[in-house]
Amino acid sequence: MESRSAREAALTAIRLGDVYLESDSYTDALGYFSRAAGEELGSTLSDDEVAGLCVRIAKCHLGLGNYVKARAHCAKLDDLELEDEEATSWAEANVVLARIEIESGRYEEALRAAQKAYDALRTSPDSHLLAEAGKMLGIANAEIGNTEAARDYFTDYLVSQKRLASESGLAAAYNNLGILAKRTGDLNGALEYLESALELDRKQGRSMAIADRLTNVGITLYRLSRWAEAEEMLTEAKETYSRIGAVRGLVAAKTALGNVYRVRRETGRARELFENALRVAREKGYLRAEALALEYIGELEMDQGEYEQALATLDRALGCAYRLASNGDVVGEVLRRRAEALLTLGRIEDAERDCSDGVKLSRELGDRLEEGAFLRVLASICYAKGERTAAEVLVNRAEDMLRRTGESFQTAKTAFADAVGMRDSSPPGDLPVDRIEARFSAAEAIFTRIGAGDWVARCELERGKALQRGGQLDRARTWLDRARLKMEVSHDSEGLAEIDAILKELDAELEEAGVSRQGRYSTIAEGYRFLETTEPKPEDLNEFANEIAASVPANRLVLYSLTEETGPAVATSVDRTGRGVAEVTRFVRTTVGNRGHTRPLIVSDPRSADAYFAPGVGAVALIPAEISGARGTTYLLYADRMKSERPAPFTQSDVEFVAAASRMLGLAFSRVGESVAWRENGELAQELGDSPNHAGLITRDAEMLRILSSIDRLKDSHVPIVIRGESGTGKELIARAVHVDGRSRTGKFVALNAGAIPPNLQESELFGHVKGAFTDADRDREGLVQAAAGGTLFLDEIGEMSQQLQVKLLRFLQNGEYRRVGESVTRTSDARVISASNKDLAEEVKAGRFRRDLFYRLCAVVIQVPPLRDRPDDVPVLMEHFRELYAKREGKHIPGFSREVREIFQRYDWRGNNVRELENEVRRGVALAADGEMIGIDKISPELRNRYEITLGDEEPHRRSLKNEVEALEKSRILEALSRTGWNKQAAADVLGLSRTGLHAKMKKYGLG
Repeated sequence: MESRSAREAALTAIRLGDVYLESDSYTDALGYFSRAAGEELGSTLSDDEVAGLCVRIAKCHLGLGNYVKARAHCAKLDDLELEDEEATSWAEANVVLARIEIESGRYEEALRAAQKAYDALRTSPDSHLLAEAGKMLGIANAEIGNTEAARDYFTDYLVSQKRLASESGLAAAYNNLGILAKRTGDLNGALEYLESALELDRKQGRSMAIADRLTNVGITLYRLSRWAEAEEMLTEAKETYSRIGAVRGLVAAKTALGNVYRVRRETGRARELFENALRVAREKGYLRAEALALEYIGELEMDQGEYEQALATLDRALGCAYRLASNGDVVGEVLRRRAEALLTLGRIEDAERDCSDGVKLSRELGDRLEEGAFLRVLASICYAKGERTAAEVLVNRAEDMLRRTGESFQTAKTAFADAVGMRDSSPPGDLPVDRIEARFSAAEAIFTRIGAGDWVARCELERGKALQRGGQLDRARTWLDRARLKMEVSHDSEGLAEIDAILKELDAELEEAGVSRQGRYSTIAEGYRFLETTEPKPEDLNEFANEIAASVPANRLVLYSLTEETGPAVATSVDRTGRGVAEVTRFVRTTVGNRGHTRPLIVSDPRSADAYFAPGVGAVALIPAEISGARGTTYLLYADRMKSERPAPFTQSDVEFVAAASRMLGLAFSRVGESVAWRENGELAQELGDSPNHAGLITRDAEMLRILSSIDRLKDSHVPIVIRGESGTGKELIARAVHVDGRSRTGKFVALNAGAIPPNLQESELFGHVKGAFTDADRDREGLVQAAAGGTLFLDEIGEMSQQLQVKLLRFLQNGEYRRVGESVTRTSDARVISASNKDLAEEVKAGRFRRDLFYRLCAVVIQVPPLRDRPDDVPVLMEHFRELYAKREGKHIPGFSREVREIFQRYDWRGNNVRELENEVRRGVALAADGEMIGIDKISPELRNRYEITLGDEEPHRRSLKNEVEALEKSRILEALSRTGWNKQAAADVLGLSRTGLHAKMKKYGLG
């Protein structure tokens, strides 16, 4: 009776264990099975029942990654007296053993175990177990490169599962076909299979299977360069494996997720995951996982330029891969990475040998993706050997093969390597610059599309180096500046150091151009022929200087006369900054003392220069000129440009012009014969001419005209654009100009201000929602993405967008797909996206408030709109435009502005709201002026009037009492604090050290309401 009770207890424990095993709860299942197998209960079971129990325990250990214990329990069946070798338990044990050997990387042993089970089950009625044995044969054959045999077994397995109507079996079948498709390079086909498998397993709710499918889908998405989606899948897989205690799967998910972080240059996160996976793989004896972790650590070291260390790591990875399977896929992957390291270290023969072995192995395995990548490395080797024709053939073959796999990243790397190879293997005088640029453009377009921002920066850096080598110095600087912006965001110190070194080289070349090409611009002097027949006056020289400053353009232009006995003396100057030229003179005196006055100086970025520059200076050109007959006098022409956030470097043609202007102005001054400095008389005489008008954008400013010129080039492109600038500078007008002039003009221009919408409503506003998606969603609603289909979607203040929405916007930018809130249907839209921000998005990325991958996706082209205070030529143009506009609306004749108002508007910094603030002032003036009356000083706001009074007072200090001087200073400081804080009175009071009440009293006193 007691024995019968023990037997019932054993069978009950087995049944309970089966429930937990079916739900992948391996630890709980193992507890029940171990209890049933114990001495007290196990003795009541028959040999067949013990055999089945051993298989169950082996499955638990397999799920938990304990291969040694799993093997040991499979081996116990050999000691049991089973009825015959064809017993179901014995066959099932071999199926489990085959799985253990596959996961251990012992593929030949797996093949033998699976074949034993398959042969034993041919006549068995258990068709499910026969199909499982066939599946193991398929996996083992796939791992050793027998692709066709693997496909046959997998197809048979699929048919059997359809016949059995097993959804879990169908999921496994789709998964295996997906892995096989991925291994042979059919990534898109692989993704279809794997997503079908994941969908079926989610219905079943089996955690282990779901995690396995998520890992495989994530790896495939990574290969397709869809990194944001890959990160989501692999993160979910990692969390699921961790929850159910599946160590083997957790290692695989961490390794794959680390690779996503590595390719996005999130080095710290990647290394942490790789090293954790490597440690666990060694502890548990997961040879394949160990090889992969070492492989990816080696690639990470290559990314960081540590090629010797990478080579040592890859050698260890190759040792693991050979022990795993001498002709396996891991061997091929490691060989390619080792070949790249060897090539970089100059060991060309060794690299070529690895490539040859790798190509042969890839072909045996049918892995088109790896074969294409090997051909890319071989092409680089041929370029290094000077075999350009062979390299071009290999590049064509590699690109064709990689395109057919759907793998974007390696395709882009091939175009990049081709451009670098062409550049480095061509003589400087025979450099095919156009072709090299085309290859860099092709690579950059793909890198931009997939969000590989660091590779975009590398493209721009290497392109700049190619243009420098080809003698196109201006364009080289443009691409280097673009690379610098991205490298500052990613903290790429090595890349930034390289750019600084190249910029210094470019400056040196421009300095030489300033000396050697002065003669080309001697015709400037002929433009003022009256110098030959007329004795020039001081005002003539002043006029010449103004025209040159406008033509360069320069914010400040100063001509110095210099003899060996005297230091530099100002001959004439133009100052468009309001800061004066005293700081310029101090700089020039220091420079002349340090360098001598006969050498030109070009600095395109003060950050890379040794000399001290005043705050706000973006670029400097200082060019000497010796004039015959000038009695030992040398003339130095200084020109600078101010910066708002980024430097505005002088181009090669600018330097040539300044060099010629230096000579002409020196000649004019020597004819004047007076060493005097003239200052402008303060009268504003702006002649309004034709002003470009793109979608209502009015400007005469050189930088704005350059922006409009770039719009003409960008209008028919679909590349994402980010427009940066302060509020009121015209960002939306520029976006409309791109839309109106471009190919999207047939669609709508739809604008969304993210800063004006609560975060919880941003997604609904952008993508729409379905009825019932949230409270108050009483009907379906179309989002702005769909409204802008075929047109342009303008996302203003994108820096205010929530992190959750940033992820969904990134998906939309990648493939044009989106989902409305509360809906599972995927929709598409071809809206062109233009975004704008008054924040520095690069700083937002550094602070973690804006996604790095979205930043790179959006910032393919960045348009920096200068504030109105840096566009003095635009102020009178805009004043007249708004005067005419609002006078017409009011039905008035307003003849113009008084001299005082013109002077105030020209001097005011417009920091409040730029053009919008100026527009409001003119609108106010028109409204207050009577019909036929000019807009006088009494018609503008108190703030501007007070600023004018303070400025006027500053110019005539001898006429003011001490009290008036103090009051003028107080007004000035209060206005400055209010302007800087956006008229936030509490903040301004804090800046000034006053209470809010005290500030309010002073504002009332000075009429600063």
